[in-house]
Parts: sequence; structure tokens; C-alpha cells
Amino acid sequence: MRLKVLVVDDSAIYRKIISEIVNEIDELELVGTAPNGKQALTMVKLKHPDLVLLDVNMPVMDGMSTLRELHKSHPSVGVIMISSADRNSASTMLSALQEGALEFIPKPKSSSFLQSKEEILHSLKTAIGAHKIRTGRASFPSSSADRHSRTPAVSATAATASSKDRAPGHKPVRRELPSKVALVAIGVSTGGPKALGVLIPSLPADFPVPVVVVQHIPAGFSASLTDFLDKKSKVHVVEGQDGMIVESGTVYIAPGGRHMIVRTTGSRPTIGIVDSPPVKNCKPSVDVLFRSLVSYPGGDVVTVMLTGMGNDGTDGVSVLTRRKKSYNIAQDEATCVVYGMPRMIVESGLANEVLPLQKIAPRLVEIVRGRN
Repeated sequence: MRLKVLVVDDSAIYRKIISEIVNEIDELELVGTAPNGKQALTMVKLKHPDLVLLDVNMPVMDGMSTLRELHKSHPSVGVIMISSADRNSASTMLSALQEGALEFIPKPKSSSFLQSKEEILHSLKTAIGAHKIRTGRASFPSSSADRHSRTPAVSATAATASSKDRAPGHKPVRRELPSKVALVAIGVSTGGPKALGVLIPSLPADFPVPVVVVQHIPAGFSASLTDFLDKKSKVHVVEGQDGMIVESGTVYIAPGGRHMIVRTTGSRPTIGIVDSPPVKNCKPSVDVLFRSLVSYPGGDVVTVMLTGMGNDGTDGVSVLTRRKKSYNIAQDEATCVVYGMPRMIVESGLANEVLPLQKIAPRLVEIVRGRN
């Protein structure tokens, strides 16, 4: 069964563009369009969509007001926010995610429409998968649209299987705690801003090691995420920049649309920003960051895999486990928006602990300070 979609945007041109993209995805059925939030609420009652693609800035009733009303009156309807990727809109997007939006998608840019269209297709496929998981729908049907998925089809299938279908015996692998921890590395995707908004502010100001983070996020949005986390947190939170020295008590967020690595060839580890192709359709990529940590000096790496769809990060954790004996934590299913990336760590036999989101920060403090 296809998901019914309503497109809401005050611009007739963008309504047409987004509608055309929706029509290219076999899993979706366009049931209507609306120029503002007020008309959208009326159409939701008439058309009963599964998903609403919702612009932020509109007359009569804006996107945020519409989102709040939808969650009050139609809580089962998934909402995907669409906006231009400027700093003000990015801040609004973070608020929308905090209030329950599934995903945010940048509008196409006229100067690079084909590339922007591909980015929207990737983001939309991810949001569709998240909505299907949350509503208990079947995994994606095989179709030509699979080429637009953010992760390979096998990952989507693994992520969408229900807990009762999971193979037995996937339990954390016990190992001794590291004698010394040098770095914490975090990977996260769908549901990430909200999860990071819980974890990072829970770290103490004197957290004794650096933290590096890849959140799947488009270009133009990571600066606002960084500002949001920095204002809430006791540790210092910065957007990674090429050449930054990696220091304890600082959290480095990968910039949207570019890969972040850690270089260990100099006298001190530094951040590297790389504009190479996407990996598993992800840019930034968790795998790219984690692989770069194999030679990180001074102790072990603790990895944390948070909510997200697909399997980005599994290869990186596998390499770190084999070559550096990393200690690996996965967020539990109950507190994930999408139990995909953490699940792949658990089912690959790589997880040493599986914890609810609110317990991860206190556990990190215990581990890096050498307490059992």
C-alpha cells in the first residue's frame, strides 16, 4: 500500500517541484497540495494523508503552527519539514524536530536543481522509512525508486523488521572496560538532534576526553545544530573545521554535506574536513569518521551509535573493534526514533552495552573516568 502525501507550500513553483518528486517515488501517492497551513488542515480531514510535506514560511498559518496543530489533532500523520537552508530556517528546523517532525529537507536551489532534487529524494526516502518503522508498516517494496534510498535495500529491510522477527541471541558482547579512554565517537541520523539534545548537555564541563560526532545533516544546517547544543551544554560544542586541534572537553560536530575525519599524523590530533563522495549515500559519514580513528593515540575509543536508519557506522565500528579494540555502546530500541543504526551494531555482534538514551551520558562519564 502506498503512502498518501499532501504537499504544503505557499509557492506554486515549489508545490509543483515537490509534487513531481513525490510522483517519482513508487511508494508514494500525491493526494493534494495546499498553499498554507490553514488549508492544509482542512485537506488533512478530507484526504487523510499519511505524510505531510510542510513548508516553514507561509502566510495565513506558518509551518510551525501547522505542525503543532497536526500533532494535536492528527498525531498519526507524519510531518516532513521543507525549508531553504539558511541560518534562521535551520534554527526553526531544529525546533520542528524537537516538536516531532520526522525529517527536514532543504528546498531545491535553482543553480543546481538536479543535485538538489537528488538530495531531496535521498532525504525523503529516509523519512519515508522512518515513518514506516514508527507506524509498523511493511518494509519497502522492490522498485526502481530503491536507487534513491539513503542506504542499501538490505539495510532498510533490516531496520524495518519488527522486534518479534529479530533473530534470537543478539546480546551485548561482554569485554573488560578500557584501561584508558582517549576519545568518544558518536554516530546518529534520524531523530539525532533530539537525541544529541539529551546526551551532550548531560556531559559535565570537566569531561576528560574529546567527543567527535557525525549527524546526518544537509549543508547549511549543522551550524545551527552546533549553536543549539553549545547553548544547552556544559562542554564546549563546535562545528568541525579543518586543522582544529582536538582537545578534551570539546564536542566536534561534522559540518553538513562534508565528511569529517581526525588526522593523527602531526604532533597532536586535528580535525580534517574532506569533500569526497558520499559513502552509502551519506555525507557526512559515520564510517568515514570512525575509520580515521584507528590510529588515534593515547588510549581506546568509545563509540556510541544512536538512533538512525540504515547501517552507516557498522563498518567503522567493525574496523575499530578489530584494530583498536574499541568499546561500543548502542542506544536501545525503546528510546530510538528509528532502531536501525544501533540495531546493526547489536546484530553484528559489535555492541558491548545497549542502553536507553538517558543513561548513555552517565555511563560515558563512568567509563572514561575508569569506574566500573
